[in-house]
Amino acid sequence: MTKPRKPRTDSTDNILRVFAGADTEIAPPDHVPMTDAAWPFWHSVTGEFAAADWTPHALEVAALMCLDMAALEAEQRTLRDEGSVLTNSAGNPIMNPRVRIVAGLISRVLACRRSLGLTARAKAGGTQKVAHQRAANLAIQRLDRNDSLTFEGAFSNETRV
Repeated sequence: MTKPRKPRTDSTDNILRVFAGADTEIAPPDHVPMTDAAWPFWHSVTGEFAAADWTPHALEVAALMCLDMAALEAEQRTLRDEGSVLTNSAGNPIMNPRVRIVAGLISRVLACRRSLGLTARAKAGGTQKVAHQRAANLAIQRLDRNDSLTFEGAFSNETRV
């Protein structure tokens, strides 16, 4: 059994689908509690897609990524203050253990970005023209509902990729 295809970017079905979700507030799942430090990252990450394009699993991955991004920012701030080289009790220089923690958090954030399709290749088009779909859906979401819905108005040259 094949998975149903997404509607074409220029189809009425897609425009209606995106419009239906345009006013929806994107919230993280209840089972992934967000910290105060993670909220700015949440708003930044969820702005990458139209509200209608977010699936429940993608929201879970995005929430986990935002928590990791907040932890990464805090660890990097502390690492800048402490320095990457410390002196042990014998007076020998050693690598700050925080360096490994930061590297691990960076790896986790990058893995989440790949999972969500936020990589440079996905944004540049990839093999499925993901960038065009993303830009078109964001353009549709920003349209004034009182304006006439024409293909030319919804997809001006600024939104084409």
